[in-house]
Amino acid sequence: MSTENLLLNGYRAMCAGNPRQILMDTTYRVVCEGHGVLLVGVVGLSSKYHAVAEALVSNEDTAALDFALSKIKEGAESTVSKYRESRSYC
Repeated sequence: MSTENLLLNGYRAMCAGNPRQILMDTTYRVVCEGHGVLLVGVVGLSSKYHAVAEALVSNEDTAALDFALSKIKEGAESTVSKYRESRSYC
């Protein structure tokens, strides 16, 4: 789950020269029907965390993380390509 603006946060961070690092952690304090919430984001130049997306995962294993990250990547690439055509974000 994400929004276009959140997906663009990750792209903007990359354009600003931040290291290409993705921060992610699963919390079980916020549980939706027994599923953990995977939070994904980047840290900006001001050292503040910027959310990019969140996903519900049943297991915190490689398959679940790979699937969640691949879907986030697809959404980010789609959003960035749409905005690249109309505006410059870098």
